[in-house]
Amino acid sequence: MSLISHSTASSSSSSSSRNHKICLVSEFQRGCFDYTYEVFVIDLGSCSGGRQRRRGPRKFRNPLLQIPNYFPMSMGFFAFESSIYFLGGISAFEAEVFLPRDVFVCDTSSSGSTIKKVSGMNRGKCYPVIIGPVDGKFYVISKCLVYRDFEKFDPKLGSWDLLCQPPVTYRPFPDEVNEYCISAYALSNDRKILMSTPSGFFSYDIDMDNWYFNPEASIPFGPCYMRIEIPSECAVSMSGDRFLGFIKEKEEDEEDCHVVLGTYRYNSNEHTWDDFQHIYAWPMKYETSVYPMSMSMSWGDGLFCVIVSEYDLDSNTHCVSIRVFGGGPNFKCLHSRQYKEEYKMKRCVKNISAAFPW
Repeated sequence: MSLISHSTASSSSSSSSRNHKICLVSEFQRGCFDYTYEVFVIDLGSCSGGRQRRRGPRKFRNPLLQIPNYFPMSMGFFAFESSIYFLGGISAFEAEVFLPRDVFVCDTSSSGSTIKKVSGMNRGKCYPVIIGPVDGKFYVISKCLVYRDFEKFDPKLGSWDLLCQPPVTYRPFPDEVNEYCISAYALSNDRKILMSTPSGFFSYDIDMDNWYFNPEASIPFGPCYMRIEIPSECAVSMSGDRFLGFIKEKEEDEEDCHVVLGTYRYNSNEHTWDDFQHIYAWPMKYETSVYPMSMSMSWGDGLFCVIVSEYDLDSNTHCVSIRVFGGGPNFKCLHSRQYKEEYKMKRCVKNISAAFPW
């Protein structure tokens, strides 16, 4: 997930009388640069906490949008009003790898949902991290900070502006595992974008357009182990000084590890995290991606939705679990559902690559 909300929801209607929806982007890889995407809209209902009718796992059907394989791999996605944007990623032509600056949009309110190219970025983004909206604007940067390509997008104007770049030395096409690759990030209530890397903690002040770096600090959420991959690596800011996200529950037996949803308290003066509160746990499978998101950014009713995407080697099954929780202190689960699909991972790789409120 990214720290993204769909920005057209009305806050005037009551929480119990409207349906909540999310977008899931399914990425399907058949070869090195053979990627296709499908965008699904999931209607979660009112999420009022009433009794749910029991039913088995579902299957993803009728995608809102299908993106063919000539688009870049590992693109970033976000929604604004009725449009879905996708950008960045990696392309290859005649054995040469490059980072396209193209930005595409699909206006879902128009018939046919045609994909159009809009104003491009100033610099291409490798595994783009997208944060927003903040005052109707989105902040985009490559997952590896050494590309120094941080910029801001205004979807109403269709404009891209380069910002103050992180205090690191530029290096084109760095190694995949790099000391300046983002392992976790968050948007704080005091309008700062927080990023954690193996080399330390970075903080960007949106209002001042400057960076702070602390080599001794970090964010406790995100991947620090091999068997769980968290593409979104985000923590969600809650009311006060607490953040919600995922960690790995360490067990003596590696086969019994769990992916744990919980909250930490953040001290912005000391850049420290403490008082972890456990909410829910999932057994960790071979491939695990997680996406926490705040529904309150768009709906204003204090709900948090989490998506756990896993691949089970024993059954050759891709499983996607969706749960909606009411905001603390007890974080009651108000809605849950599961999707399953069988396929052989030796032939292809399928996973959820992005998720955001709709």
